[in-house]
Amino acid sequence: MAVVKFQLPDDQAQRFERLASELAVPSETLAAKLVCDFMDDSDVQKAQIEAGLKALDDEDFATGAELSAIVAKYCKPS
Repeated sequence: MAVVKFQLPDDQAQRFERLASELAVPSETLAAKLVCDFMDDSDVQKAQIEAGLKALDDEDFATGAELSAIVAKYCKPS
């Protein structure tokens, strides 16, 4: 396992230590989880963006009928 060192501004470090204390986990464990979660989320976001760009390249757009159905479903006349 790799060791990673970083610095936080004092106010952020205090927030981080408070969170670790509230969760009753060692700060090293919390830091590792937060970094891993961030990277996982980043991978998901990248995949979603790439899928959206591919849909644009493929001109894979909703039809007028599909859009009308969505509007009718969520926008009821008052």
